Amino acid sequence: MPTAIPLIDLSGPEAGARIDRACGTVGFFVATGHGVPPPIVDGAWAAARDFFDRTLDTKMEARREGNPYGFEPVRHEALGRTLGETSAALPDPKQTFNLGPPYRGPDSGFGSHERIWPTSPYELRPNLLNYYAEMERLARRILELFAEAMGQERRFFEPFVDRHVSALRILDYPASAGSDPLRAGAHTDYGTLTLLRADPEVGGLEVSDGSGGWVAVPAVADSFVVNIGDLMHRWSNGRWRSTLHRVIGDPQGRRRNSIAFFHNPNWDALVEPILLSPDEQSRFEPVVAGPWLETKVGRAHS
Repeated sequence: MPTAIPLIDLSGPEAGARIDRACGTVGFFVATGHGVPPPIVDGAWAAARDFFDRTLDTKMEARREGNPYGFEPVRHEALGRTLGETSAALPDPKQTFNLGPPYRGPDSGFGSHERIWPTSPYELRPNLLNYYAEMERLARRILELFAEAMGQERRFFEPFVDRHVSALRILDYPASAGSDPLRAGAHTDYGTLTLLRADPEVGGLEVSDGSGGWVAVPAVADSFVVNIGDLMHRWSNGRWRSTLHRVIGDPQGRRRNSIAFFHNPNWDALVEPILLSPDEQSRFEPVVAGPWLETKVGRAHS
Protein backbone atom coordinates (compact mmCIF):
# COMPACT_ATOMS: atom_id res chain seq x y z
CA MET A 1 0.00 0.00 0.00
CA PRO A 2 1.28 3.55 -0.71
CA THR A 3 2.84 5.48 2.15
CA ALA A 4 1.08 8.72 1.18
CA ILE A 5 -2.49 9.78 0.45
CA PRO A 6 -2.83 10.94 -3.20
CA LEU A 7 -4.03 14.43 -4.09
CA ILE A 8 -6.60 14.45 -6.92
CA ASP A 9 -8.02 17.44 -8.78
CA LEU A 10 -11.61 16.48 -9.53
CA SER A 11 -11.71 18.93 -12.43
CA GLY A 12 -8.70 17.34 -14.12
CA PRO A 13 -8.94 15.15 -17.24
CA GLU A 14 -7.43 12.13 -15.48
CA ALA A 15 -9.62 12.32 -12.36
CA GLY A 16 -11.45 9.04 -13.00
CA ALA A 17 -8.29 7.03 -13.65
CA ARG A 18 -6.54 8.52 -10.64
CA ILE A 19 -9.53 7.80 -8.41
CA ASP A 20 -9.50 4.19 -9.61
CA ARG A 21 -5.84 3.83 -8.63
CA ALA A 22 -6.35 5.54 -5.26
CA CYS A 23 -9.41 3.49 -4.32
CA GLY A 24 -7.72 0.26 -5.39
CA THR A 25 -4.68 0.86 -3.22
CA VAL A 26 -5.20 3.08 -0.18
CA GLY A 27 -8.97 3.70 -0.39
CA PHE A 28 -8.44 7.38 0.42
CA PHE A 29 -7.59 10.53 -1.50
CA VAL A 30 -7.57 14.28 -0.95
CA ALA A 31 -9.87 16.09 -3.39
CA THR A 32 -9.31 19.55 -4.80
CA GLY A 33 -11.14 21.19 -7.70
CA HIS A 34 -14.42 20.30 -5.98
CA GLY A 35 -16.31 23.56 -6.57
CA VAL A 36 -17.75 23.92 -3.05
CA PRO A 37 -17.98 27.68 -2.29
CA PRO A 38 -15.72 28.67 0.64
CA PRO A 39 -18.48 30.75 2.34
CA ILE A 40 -20.62 27.59 2.62
CA VAL A 41 -17.78 25.77 4.37
CA ASP A 42 -16.86 28.72 6.57
CA GLY A 43 -20.47 29.25 7.65
CA ALA A 44 -20.93 25.61 8.66
CA TRP A 45 -17.59 25.52 10.45
CA ALA A 46 -18.29 28.66 12.49
CA ALA A 47 -21.83 27.57 13.40
CA ALA A 48 -20.60 24.12 14.46
CA ARG A 49 -17.92 25.60 16.69
CA ASP A 50 -20.47 27.97 18.20
CA PHE A 51 -22.84 25.07 18.94
CA PHE A 52 -20.19 23.01 20.70
CA ASP A 53 -19.22 26.03 22.79
CA ARG A 54 -22.74 26.18 24.28
CA THR A 55 -23.61 24.72 27.66
CA LEU A 56 -24.34 21.01 27.90
CA ASP A 57 -27.97 21.80 28.81
CA THR A 58 -28.39 23.76 25.58
CA LYS A 59 -26.86 20.99 23.50
CA MET A 60 -28.98 18.34 25.22
CA GLU A 61 -32.11 20.13 23.96
CA ALA A 62 -31.18 18.58 20.61
CA ARG A 63 -31.00 15.02 21.91
CA ARG A 64 -33.63 12.28 21.79
CA GLU A 65 -32.76 8.78 23.00
CA GLY A 66 -33.03 6.29 20.15
CA ASN A 67 -32.96 8.97 17.44
CA PRO A 68 -29.83 8.84 15.25
CA TYR A 69 -30.08 12.59 14.58
CA GLY A 70 -29.29 15.47 16.86
CA PHE A 71 -26.68 15.78 19.61
CA GLU A 72 -24.53 12.98 21.01
CA PRO A 73 -22.48 13.79 24.12
CA VAL A 74 -18.87 12.86 24.77
CA ARG A 75 -18.16 9.11 25.00
CA HIS A 76 -21.56 8.09 23.65
CA GLU A 77 -20.16 6.17 20.67
CA ALA A 78 -17.37 3.60 20.24
CA LEU A 79 -16.41 3.32 16.56
CA GLY A 80 -13.92 0.57 17.35
CA ARG A 81 -16.84 -1.74 18.14
CA THR A 82 -18.22 -1.61 14.60
CA LEU A 83 -15.71 -4.24 13.47
CA GLY A 84 -17.65 -6.86 15.42
CA GLU A 85 -16.15 -6.90 18.92
CA THR A 86 -18.64 -5.03 21.11
CA SER A 87 -16.78 -5.00 24.41
CA ALA A 88 -13.09 -4.25 23.93
CA ALA A 89 -13.18 -0.77 22.40
CA LEU A 90 -13.61 2.21 24.71
CA PRO A 91 -16.13 4.98 23.90
CA ASP A 92 -14.64 7.83 21.87
CA PRO A 93 -13.86 11.16 23.60
CA LYS A 94 -15.83 13.26 21.13
CA GLN A 95 -19.22 14.99 20.86
CA THR A 96 -21.27 15.21 17.68
CA PHE A 97 -24.35 16.64 16.05
CA ASN A 98 -25.95 14.56 13.27
CA LEU A 99 -28.24 15.62 10.44
CA GLY A 100 -30.09 13.37 8.02
CA PRO A 101 -31.63 14.08 4.60
CA PRO A 102 -34.25 16.87 4.58
CA TYR A 103 -37.07 14.53 3.51
CA ARG A 104 -38.76 11.97 5.74
CA GLY A 105 -40.62 8.83 4.77
CA PRO A 106 -41.73 5.49 6.21
CA ASP A 107 -39.48 3.60 3.78
CA SER A 108 -36.33 5.59 4.48
CA GLY A 109 -35.11 3.89 7.66
CA PHE A 110 -33.05 6.39 9.60
CA GLY A 111 -34.62 9.10 7.46
CA SER A 112 -38.03 8.49 9.05
CA HIS A 113 -36.86 9.89 12.39
CA GLU A 114 -37.66 13.41 13.56
CA ARG A 115 -35.10 16.07 12.73
CA ILE A 116 -33.88 17.71 15.94
CA TRP A 117 -32.38 21.18 16.26
CA PRO A 118 -31.18 23.16 19.28
CA THR A 119 -32.69 26.53 20.15
CA SER A 120 -29.28 28.15 19.69
CA PRO A 121 -27.27 29.12 17.84
CA TYR A 122 -29.87 30.15 15.26
CA GLU A 123 -27.25 30.00 12.49
CA LEU A 124 -26.64 26.28 12.92
CA ARG A 125 -29.69 25.10 10.99
CA PRO A 126 -29.38 27.21 7.80
CA ASN A 127 -25.62 26.79 7.62
CA LEU A 128 -25.71 23.00 8.01
CA LEU A 129 -28.57 22.65 5.52
CA ASN A 130 -26.61 24.67 2.97
CA TYR A 131 -23.54 22.54 3.60
CA TYR A 132 -25.57 19.32 3.32
CA ALA A 133 -26.88 20.41 -0.09
CA GLU A 134 -23.34 21.09 -1.31
CA MET A 135 -22.17 17.69 -0.09
CA GLU A 136 -25.06 16.02 -1.94
CA ARG A 137 -23.95 17.74 -5.11
CA LEU A 138 -20.29 16.85 -4.61
CA ALA A 139 -21.06 13.22 -3.76
CA ARG A 140 -23.18 12.94 -6.91
CA ARG A 141 -20.26 14.25 -8.96
CA ILE A 142 -17.81 11.81 -7.36
CA LEU A 143 -20.18 8.89 -7.87
CA GLU A 144 -20.24 9.72 -11.58
CA LEU A 145 -16.45 9.52 -11.59
CA PHE A 146 -16.66 6.26 -9.64
CA ALA A 147 -18.99 4.80 -12.27
CA GLU A 148 -16.65 5.77 -15.08
CA ALA A 149 -13.69 4.30 -13.20
CA MET A 150 -15.63 1.01 -12.89
CA GLY A 151 -16.38 0.95 -16.60
CA GLN A 152 -20.05 1.80 -16.16
CA GLU A 153 -22.32 4.46 -17.61
CA ARG A 154 -21.80 7.79 -15.80
CA ARG A 155 -25.21 7.74 -14.09
CA PHE A 156 -25.00 4.09 -13.05
CA PHE A 157 -25.41 4.75 -9.33
CA GLU A 158 -28.29 7.22 -9.63
CA PRO A 159 -31.18 4.72 -9.20
CA PHE A 160 -29.52 3.44 -6.02
CA VAL A 161 -29.07 6.87 -4.40
CA ASP A 162 -32.02 9.01 -5.53
CA ARG A 163 -33.55 8.62 -2.03
CA HIS A 164 -30.26 8.34 -0.18
CA VAL A 165 -30.06 8.30 3.63
CA SER A 166 -26.77 10.16 3.94
CA ALA A 167 -25.73 11.77 7.21
CA LEU A 168 -23.91 15.01 7.94
CA ARG A 169 -21.96 14.99 11.19
CA ILE A 170 -20.15 17.84 12.90
CA LEU A 171 -17.55 16.65 15.40
CA ASP A 172 -15.77 18.18 18.35
CA TYR A 173 -12.90 16.46 20.13
CA PRO A 174 -12.52 18.55 23.30
CA ALA A 175 -9.14 19.72 24.51
CA SER A 176 -7.48 17.28 26.88
CA ALA A 177 -4.25 16.72 28.71
CA GLY A 178 -3.21 14.27 26.04
CA SER A 179 -4.40 11.30 28.10
CA ASP A 180 -6.56 9.86 25.30
CA PRO A 181 -4.37 7.87 22.88
CA LEU A 182 -7.37 7.54 20.55
CA ARG A 183 -10.03 10.13 19.80
CA ALA A 184 -11.87 7.78 17.42
CA GLY A 185 -11.24 4.04 17.44
CA ALA A 186 -10.05 2.19 14.36
CA HIS A 187 -12.95 1.47 12.01
CA THR A 188 -14.08 1.42 8.41
CA ASP A 189 -16.93 3.61 7.17
CA TYR A 190 -20.21 1.94 6.35
CA GLY A 191 -21.67 3.33 3.14
CA THR A 192 -20.58 4.47 -0.30
CA LEU A 193 -18.17 7.34 0.36
CA THR A 194 -17.21 9.88 3.00
CA LEU A 195 -16.43 13.57 2.45
CA LEU A 196 -14.43 14.97 5.34
CA ARG A 197 -13.54 18.58 5.98
CA ALA A 198 -10.60 18.05 8.29
CA ASP A 199 -9.31 20.41 10.95
CA PRO A 200 -6.74 22.64 9.19
CA GLU A 201 -4.62 23.04 12.33
CA VAL A 202 -4.95 19.89 14.45
CA GLY A 203 -4.27 16.58 12.74
CA GLY A 204 -4.74 13.07 14.00
CA LEU A 205 -6.51 11.20 11.18
CA GLU A 206 -4.51 8.13 10.22
CA VAL A 207 -5.03 5.36 7.66
CA SER A 208 -3.87 1.78 8.09
CA ASP A 209 -1.07 0.78 5.73
CA GLY A 210 -2.23 -2.84 5.86
CA SER A 211 0.87 -4.14 7.63
CA GLY A 212 0.48 -2.79 11.14
CA GLY A 213 1.56 0.79 10.46
CA TRP A 214 -0.40 4.01 10.07
CA VAL A 215 -0.18 6.83 7.51
CA ALA A 216 -1.10 10.39 8.49
CA VAL A 217 -3.66 12.11 6.26
CA PRO A 218 -2.31 15.53 5.25
CA ALA A 219 -4.15 18.80 5.77
CA VAL A 220 -4.46 20.52 2.37
CA ALA A 221 -6.06 23.96 2.09
CA ASP A 222 -9.56 24.05 0.56
CA SER A 223 -9.81 20.28 0.13
CA PHE A 224 -11.89 17.32 1.21
CA VAL A 225 -10.60 13.96 2.36
CA VAL A 226 -12.52 11.27 0.45
CA ASN A 227 -12.66 7.59 1.32
CA ILE A 228 -14.85 4.72 0.26
CA GLY A 229 -17.02 2.73 2.67
CA ASP A 230 -17.92 -0.92 3.07
CA LEU A 231 -20.82 -0.86 0.61
CA MET A 232 -18.68 0.61 -2.18
CA HIS A 233 -16.05 -2.01 -1.40
CA ARG A 234 -18.72 -4.66 -1.99
CA TRP A 235 -20.02 -2.88 -5.10
CA SER A 236 -16.51 -2.98 -6.59
CA ASN A 237 -16.29 -6.72 -5.81
CA GLY A 238 -13.38 -5.98 -3.50
CA ARG A 239 -11.27 -4.18 -6.10
CA TRP A 240 -11.52 -0.97 -4.05
CA ARG A 241 -10.54 -0.81 -0.40
CA SER A 242 -12.67 0.26 2.54
CA THR A 243 -9.66 1.07 4.67
CA LEU A 244 -9.26 0.98 8.42
CA HIS A 245 -8.68 4.45 9.88
CA ARG A 246 -8.64 6.21 13.25
CA VAL A 247 -8.11 9.57 14.97
CA ILE A 248 -5.25 9.66 17.44
CA GLY A 249 -4.85 12.06 20.36
CA ASP A 250 -3.04 15.34 19.93
CA PRO A 251 0.33 15.46 21.78
CA GLN A 252 -0.50 19.00 22.95
CA GLY A 253 -4.06 18.06 23.90
CA ARG A 254 -5.54 20.64 21.52
CA ARG A 255 -9.19 20.69 20.58
CA ARG A 256 -10.01 19.24 17.16
CA ASN A 257 -13.03 19.83 14.90
CA SER A 258 -14.18 18.30 11.65
CA ILE A 259 -17.27 17.94 9.46
CA ALA A 260 -18.04 14.59 7.84
CA PHE A 261 -20.64 13.75 5.20
CA PHE A 262 -21.35 10.02 5.07
CA HIS A 263 -22.99 9.22 1.77
CA ASN A 264 -25.27 6.17 1.89
CA PRO A 265 -27.51 4.54 -0.72
CA ASN A 266 -31.30 4.39 -0.59
CA TRP A 267 -32.48 2.40 2.42
CA ASP A 268 -33.85 -0.37 0.17
CA ALA A 269 -31.01 -0.35 -2.37
CA LEU A 270 -29.68 -3.80 -3.26
CA VAL A 271 -25.89 -3.67 -3.37
CA GLU A 272 -24.39 -6.46 -5.42
CA PRO A 273 -20.90 -6.67 -6.95
CA ILE A 274 -20.22 -5.12 -10.35
CA LEU A 275 -18.50 -7.81 -12.44
CA LEU A 276 -16.24 -6.50 -15.16
CA SER A 277 -16.06 -9.70 -17.23
CA PRO A 278 -18.05 -12.93 -17.69
CA ASP A 279 -15.20 -14.81 -16.01
CA GLU A 280 -15.13 -12.74 -12.84
CA GLN A 281 -16.61 -14.42 -9.78
CA SER A 282 -18.63 -12.49 -7.22
CA ARG A 283 -16.85 -12.29 -3.86
CA PHE A 284 -19.89 -11.05 -1.92
CA GLU A 285 -23.53 -11.89 -1.53
CA PRO A 286 -25.93 -9.03 -2.31
CA VAL A 287 -26.96 -6.97 0.73
CA VAL A 288 -29.73 -4.45 1.30
CA ALA A 289 -28.17 -1.13 2.31
CA GLY A 290 -30.50 -0.19 5.17
CA PRO A 291 -30.07 -3.27 7.37
CA TRP A 292 -26.32 -3.16 6.73
CA LEU A 293 -26.11 0.43 7.95
CA GLU A 294 -28.40 -0.27 10.91
CA THR A 295 -26.20 -3.13 12.11
CA LYS A 296 -23.05 -1.00 11.97
CA VAL A 297 -24.62 1.93 13.81
CA GLY A 298 -26.02 -0.43 16.42
CA ARG A 299 -22.59 -1.87 17.18
CA ALA A 300 -21.10 1.59 17.70
CA HIS A 301 -23.76 2.36 20.33
CA SER A 302 -23.91 -1.01 22.07
